Order: sequence, then C-alpha cells, then structure tokens
Amino acid sequence: MRTKNQNIIGAILVVLVMCLVPLVVSAYQYETGLSQYAWFSKSTSGYDFFLFWKGQLLMLLCALMAFYVAAKCLLVKDGIPDSKLEKKYIIPLGLYFVMAFESTIFSEHTDAAVRGGYEQWEGMLILGAYIVVLFLAYWIVRGRLEIRIVAYGLLAGVFVMSLIGGMQAFGHDFFRTGAGKVLMNLMLEQKLNFSFNFEVGRVYATLYNPNYVGSYVALVLPVILSLISKNRKPGAVFVSLVSAITSVLLVVMLFGSQSLTGCIGVAASLVLFLILMIPNMKKKPLPFVIGGVLCVALCAVLVYQYRPLFEYGINKIFHPAANNQVIRSMEGKDGTLIITMDNGDILNLKVNIAEGEYRYEATDAAGKTYNLYED
Repeated sequence: MRTKNQNIIGAILVVLVMCLVPLVVSAYQYETGLSQYAWFSKSTSGYDFFLFWKGQLLMLLCALMAFYVAAKCLLVKDGIPDSKLEKKYIIPLGLYFVMAFESTIFSEHTDAAVRGGYEQWEGMLILGAYIVVLFLAYWIVRGRLEIRIVAYGLLAGVFVMSLIGGMQAFGHDFFRTGAGKVLMNLMLEQKLNFSFNFEVGRVYATLYNPNYVGSYVALVLPVILSLISKNRKPGAVFVSLVSAITSVLLVVMLFGSQSLTGCIGVAASLVLFLILMIPNMKKKPLPFVIGGVLCVALCAVLVYQYRPLFEYGINKIFHPAANNQVIRSMEGKDGTLIITMDNGDILNLKVNIAEGEYRYEATDAAGKTYNLYED
C-alpha cells in the first residue's frame, strides 16, 4: 500500500537517529572546570568517549529532519501532514520540555545545564533535540513504507550493537583492539594510549555504562521479537532469522552487563509484550504459550545466574539504609578523598583517574575494603 505522501528521506533520517547515534564512540577532550574543588583531582581536563559526539550527531540529524520537514511543507503540494498530533501524546511531551527548560534557567551552572559537562553531556540542547526528533518522527512515520524502513533500519542497528556487546561478553572487545583504539582516537589531534576500567567479559557495548546496556536491551528486545514471523517468503524468512539471532545476542549482552536494572526492565518489557499480544493469542495461542514459557525460563535463568546481584537489590528495597549519614567534612589528600561522618566514622575513597580509566577503592580507618556497586 502506497501512501499519498511518502516520507522516505524523513524515515531514513529517523533510522539514523535510532541506529547510528547509539553506535558513535570517539574521544573528546574538554576542560572539566572542577579542579578547584577538593573532592576532584588536580587535572583540569578530561576525556569523554561515549556521550559527547553522540549528542553532536543527534543535533545535526535533528537539524536535518527539521529542514526536511520545513522544505516539504513549503515546496511540496500537500506536504503538511494531514493528521494532527493527538493531545494525549503532545501534552506529556510539552510538560517534559517545560520542566527541563525550567530546570535549566534556574540552574546555578547554566553552561553545564545547557551544554552538559563532566560525564553528563545530556544538557538542555540534547534533551531539546530528542523532543524535536520525537515530534517530527511522529509526523514523518505515517505510512506502511515508512514503518518498514524504520523497523528494518532499527533491526540493522540493533544487530550491530548486539554483535559488539555479544563479542564483549565472550571476551572479544572490539574497542580494545588496534582498530577500535584508532576509531576512539579519531577526533583527537594528540592520540591517547588508554586502558579500560571494565574487566574483560563485562559488556558496556558503545553505551559507557553497563546499566545503560540493560536498559537498551529492555527497550529494543520486544520490538526485535515482534519482527519474527511465520511468513515463508524469502525476505520475511531472512528478517525473522536476523531478528532471532539479534534477540539471542541481546540476551547475551544482558548477561554480560550484569545489570540488575536491565534484568528487571527486560522482565517487565517481556510481560508487557505478551499482554499487548493477547488479541493475537486467541487466534494462534500455541506460539505465545511457548514464548511465555521461554520468557519465564529466561527470567529464572537470570535470577539464578545473578543471584547475589538480585539479593543485593531486593535487600535495598526492603531494608533501605537509614537516612542519617551526615558528612562532617571531606578532605582530599594524596589522591584520596577522606570522608568523616558525623558519628566519627571515616571512609577513604581513592579514585584513580587516568586516560579513559576510573578505578574506585573504598576503605575505612582500619583498612577494611568495601565493595562498590553500580546502581
């Protein structure tokens, strides 16, 4: 079925936002502006590998999408979409933008709030770009052709991401290779010889934080599973095969990330996926029963595999720490942050900041080491 007003170029731009932006990894050197604080290192500059250039590409693609929509509305007959944005979608989006803008204008650090900064490059410009992209994508992706372009493009991007993450889970990290380091140094004049904080076998993909990997899997896994069909046409069989392989690799990524947040998110997303499929279950219940059993089995395996992680998370939920840990003072000395609590307890936090490497070690006054968990 051909739509009256196809937006093939616009759909391709949406695909680039969804698939290319998450894959960008390259170093960016910047002034931290934090060296005057005692709790920070004396280094005046830092490096970002995973966030800054993603944001720059996002804003570029956002501008191209806006230009495309404006040009089509002005130059093409019936270029303006014939459907209005529904209030149930636009109102939450508008409220989010208003709250983000309000937070920015009242911030004491306006520049960081607008542009982002140390390890947090999702400033107001980036949030605004996401809002505009979502707004424009709602208009652009209307017909069946555009939906297919976005769906197959998303599958291609997720396959590449899951391949990178799957290889990391098995100890083959592309970014630790010579080619990977060349790619990460691509935007720098003075090349870095850096090491990695993550142990071999820990999945971070191109997303910087293992918890981001878990959230990514929770978001895309149901979509990829929905592309698997029983259609026997060669094209459909190929899509189903790639979708099945990608789904397996996504699960491998989840295991390798060791993300409790991701495990909970995947379980919730799979339950929601099955609920949304209820209308189709009445016609052919057997495939969905099998799928439900597999989902339950996957959740059971995840809980068994990461039992200590789940026990830690459950313990935090039902036995939260008392909110009475008042810090009396903090002092930086010889690369160690000495934190004195109001009750006299002392915690020594040692941070080793090297090129692209952050290692943390926490000990008390007696030298006892404490494990640090990522939430």
